[in-house]
Amino acid sequence: MHLTILLEPADGQIHRASCGSPLDMEAEGASREEALGNLRDQIAYKIRSGVEILTLEVDTVEHPWKQFAGTLKEDPLFEEWVQAMAQYRASIEDDPNAS
Repeated sequence: MHLTILLEPADGQIHRASCGSPLDMEAEGASREEALGNLRDQIAYKIRSGVEILTLEVDTVEHPWKQFAGTLKEDPLFEEWVQAMAQYRASIEDDPNAS
């Protein structure tokens, strides 16, 4: 198993190794190696006590409007409609009294 670990110098000569969720642990040591070893020991203890780290596959839900995407692509009025929207937006942006 590979985990991403944050290793940072702490106060003085202390080093701190930590990992985020789902384990959310940290350990300190006088050296980098000691801090990593202490964290490794904590993780091993947690796993020996029955904790499992798994991945879970879930079904994705299709967006309900996806079926309509592109339906106006072949409509002869579509391009005219897009241009009318662009002109309207430009006129609103240029009008200081528009709200």
